[in-house]
Amino acid sequence: TLPLYMLIAVLVTFASVLAARCVALFDKLFRTLEPLISDFWWPVIGGVFIGLIGYFSPRTLGVGGQNISDFARGVVPPGQALGIACLKMLSWSIALGCGCSGGVVAPLLS
Repeated sequence: TLPLYMLIAVLVTFASVLAARCVALFDKLFRTLEPLISDFWWPVIGGVFIGLIGYFSPRTLGVGGQNISDFARGVVPPGQALGIACLKMLSWSIALGCGCSGGVVAPLLS
């Protein structure tokens, strides 16, 4: 079981680096808009993209307590869980990058 846990640790490490880089990317992207669009509008723009993601994948919206429960019980197939996790990380990165407040721990778990 030790090799399995080591593999999981490596995968989680890569996922955390990817998450940090996504947030930095969206932060940089929104900062490039600064000369064109007032930072007052950044959360509006971010909210539109988060809303579009949520429209097509409603499980990405909210804190994600139900997702965590369903993942732990094995109700969600692994492929669908990976898709939800990727879209959740994308919407979380957009939210933090555009200046909206967002949870830090629970959104990444779901």
